[in-house]
Amino acid sequence: MSSDQTATQHPASDAARADILSRLRRQIAFPRPLPDVLQGAWIEYPDPLDKFASMVASVGGQCHVLNHPDELPQRLPELAPWKDAKRIFSAIDQVPGNVDLEEVDDPHRLDDLDFVVYPGQFG
Repeated sequence: MSSDQTATQHPASDAARADILSRLRRQIAFPRPLPDVLQGAWIEYPDPLDKFASMVASVGGQCHVLNHPDELPQRLPELAPWKDAKRIFSAIDQVPGNVDLEEVDDPHRLDDLDFVVYPGQFG
């Protein structure tokens, strides 16, 4: 059905639509400045890495600090979750994974990952 046919068959709904659009066009939206989130006091911790590790632990995780990614192959086997992992995604060359993201067409198929190794940078 073309839009011309729709307009002739439903003149009341077209009039209502035109009225709504007209009202919206008349609305004046004054620009508002964005909040300045970079100003003001930020929380600073004496030892940010220690604070991060305690926050990870507070939600049931573990934080392991390594000096270099080459340490991963020796350290991961010490972790029970690694030993029990069936589906592993790794974005680090030193650690092989068995899940290839190129083969995943739906992100929901990643919901059963047991272990993820991904590079990070602590700031």
